[in-house]
Amino acid sequence: MPEPLNRRSSSGDVAGPEQSPFAHFVSILERISDGFFALDLDWRFTYVNAAGAALVGMPRDALVGRVCWEVFPESAGTTFEREFRRAMSTGVAVQLEEYYPPADAWLNISVCPVPDGLTLYARSATRRRRTGELLRFQATLLNAVGQSVIAVDAEGVIDFWNAAAEALYGWTAAEAIGRKLVDTTYSARARGEMPVRMAALARGESWTGETERRDKSGREFYVSVTLTPTFDDAGQFRGVVGVSHDVSERRKAEAELRRQALVFGTISDAVVAIDLEGAVVDWNPAAERLFGYSKEEMLGRQMAEIHDPPVHGELDRSIRIALTRDGKWSGEIPFRRKDGSAGISEVEIVAHHDAAGAPVGYIGVNRDVTDRRRLEEQLRQSQKMDAVGQLAGGVAHDFNNILTIIKTYTEFLLEDVDEASPLRADVLEIQTAGRRAAALTQQLLAFSRHQLLQPRVLDLNDVVAGIEPMLRRVIGEDIRIVLQPAAELWPVLADPGQLEQVLVNLAVNARDAMAKGGTLTIATANVSVGEEADPDLLDAGDWVRLDVTDTGIGMDDATKARAFEPFFTTKPPGKGTGLGLSTVYGIVKQSSGTIRIETARNRSTTFTIHLPRAEPQELRRATPQGSAAVAGAEVVLLVEDEDAVRALARRVLERQGYTVLEASNGREGIGVAESYAGQIDLLVTDMVMPELGGAELFRALHPVRPAMRVLYMSGYTEDDIIRRGMFDPGTASLRKPFTPVELAREVRRVLDE
Repeated sequence: MPEPLNRRSSSGDVAGPEQSPFAHFVSILERISDGFFALDLDWRFTYVNAAGAALVGMPRDALVGRVCWEVFPESAGTTFEREFRRAMSTGVAVQLEEYYPPADAWLNISVCPVPDGLTLYARSATRRRRTGELLRFQATLLNAVGQSVIAVDAEGVIDFWNAAAEALYGWTAAEAIGRKLVDTTYSARARGEMPVRMAALARGESWTGETERRDKSGREFYVSVTLTPTFDDAGQFRGVVGVSHDVSERRKAEAELRRQALVFGTISDAVVAIDLEGAVVDWNPAAERLFGYSKEEMLGRQMAEIHDPPVHGELDRSIRIALTRDGKWSGEIPFRRKDGSAGISEVEIVAHHDAAGAPVGYIGVNRDVTDRRRLEEQLRQSQKMDAVGQLAGGVAHDFNNILTIIKTYTEFLLEDVDEASPLRADVLEIQTAGRRAAALTQQLLAFSRHQLLQPRVLDLNDVVAGIEPMLRRVIGEDIRIVLQPAAELWPVLADPGQLEQVLVNLAVNARDAMAKGGTLTIATANVSVGEEADPDLLDAGDWVRLDVTDTGIGMDDATKARAFEPFFTTKPPGKGTGLGLSTVYGIVKQSSGTIRIETARNRSTTFTIHLPRAEPQELRRATPQGSAAVAGAEVVLLVEDEDAVRALARRVLERQGYTVLEASNGREGIGVAESYAGQIDLLVTDMVMPELGGAELFRALHPVRPAMRVLYMSGYTEDDIIRRGMFDPGTASLRKPFTPVELAREVRRVLDE
């Protein structure tokens, strides 16, 4: 080492340049940014420049003149010592880069042997080492992430391509780096995006979106991309880093979800999704229409709340057992809409599972069957009523024959028993009982719709006004009657006596519902129904409406459902027959009308009856007038299958002076008519007989005896004319049971027409 480098000043500093011939050399060493150290053969520092002192973090006077292993004891025995000694012993320069813990720095040192020791040229490698480590970490990290990371320069040439990019696009990093990005990943449709997008990125604008790409095989798919521009320290655009991932499956799933949502939204059945706890998680528009609740109102709410009653107990257990065992359940569940109306839904519930197969909830498909069940119930009720009606009509028919005998013989007895005879009171009691029995059979026939009606064109207001005095006596003084007749009410074709019976029965029913008094309102109105009418309620056309409203206790749903059933009554034993409302029902139906009830427990009750407006041809019908005289001399053909009734009728007619030909059935009647040579003026025949009924008999005889008139007797018939509730215009009829006077008067009336 030259002398000036080993000489120290009196202050301990290295001699200044003005004291050494090597001042210029030292001046250079002091100005360089790297550390420079000189050691003698005893390992003592003979020179340290300013950068070297800063590098090791110690002042120069703490270094110069001291043995390096004493100053840096932690370096003894390390690579530093081994490499320094090797250079000194071999005279060969050594290059090393090691971590120096005291300074927390990496040092890159060039060790150069000189004749009197070593010179060390040292610089910090920390930044470079740590930058390299960071870059390696970043590269490892970018290769580990699941998304494709690609970096390109300002010209669009790839300079980084991670493992996810290899998997997504099919190009290895070695194949991709150095290629144009547009040539490796862009689909034909997306190539036009590159210039515009690069220009925006060069201006510092990032971009995120979905676009089409292709892989090495040419497969095209959609990716979600985030493009971020990069710039150098001078702010110059350097390139772009793009992060992308395949969204093809997601887009397919979204498209499928949109399709399902469209189906879900347009399907006519109400579809409801619930979780395992029964809370609603989805609710389609059809469910909103069926149940009346919006989706927002039902989300998170228990589905069982709108069931009527809420699904619980055995039904709930059976549903859960079926879903657990079979994954599905089907059945009917009653529900209540938001507006309070009740309904029935036909439900199919299936379990819903996640991708792992675990149950996460249930999906229920609801179909409204309220109207269908109502119609089925109406059909069952109608069939039941028809069955009971057939039974009642058959009983009434047979009973009317018996009553005819009783009433007729009673009349005979009254003719023969003197006014002062004690037997006369007994006979009158028999007559009264017969009348009561006849009234009861008329109720049975009215219910069964098998009675013979004698309809005529009438004003319903007149019927109501005419029966009002009787109604006041029937219902009592504590009930007020209010009449609300409509002006210019249309006429109807009906039996006035039967309509009066309807009003009396409804008034009695109202009286029993208003035990503490109240108001009975009877109103009429004209009603026109358009073609859009509900056929279950009322057909299109003109109707006359009759409303009978009371302010009584009303009916619950169970009572309302059975109100028209025969023999059903809420009255205690002995207080009612249960035929009142069923009789009303039968009369209205036989008159081609409809009847319905509007009621609820502790509310008023309204019976609404609609009768068809009389047609023009019906308005021309005349009601036959009776005749005062009853005797005659004409020839009557009497046909009746009941021997006792036939004998009585013959006795009555013969006592009035008529010649009577008799037969026990229709075919026998034809034989009698064919064998009789004289004129037959009148056929008196029962309507229903074995083999050949009265109507068929008259049609068979009419061509050969066109002048012969006909009078039908019946207490029961299934003839098509009677099923319509009326005879053809001009047809005469006589109800059973009848009295001798009634028979004689009707025969005379028909003959005199």
